[in-house]
Amino acid sequence: MVGAIVKTLAQIKVDNSGLMLEVPVLLTTQGVFEPLLDYIVSKSHLHSLPWMNRVVFSCQLLLDG
Repeated sequence: MVGAIVKTLAQIKVDNSGLMLEVPVLLTTQGVFEPLLDYIVSKSHLHSLPWMNRVVFSCQLLLDG
């Protein structure tokens, strides 16, 4: 169990182009849940925001349980 978990949107700078990517992330008492963030960013060019939200929600349910 991770503790308190909150879903929020984060703006991520992916590379040096200055382009910002807005993705849902999970915040825990230890900070951003990075394995999920890495996965979401790696799939962001293939999937929609609703898909990302469903993935984050599913992970939130697993971590809260």
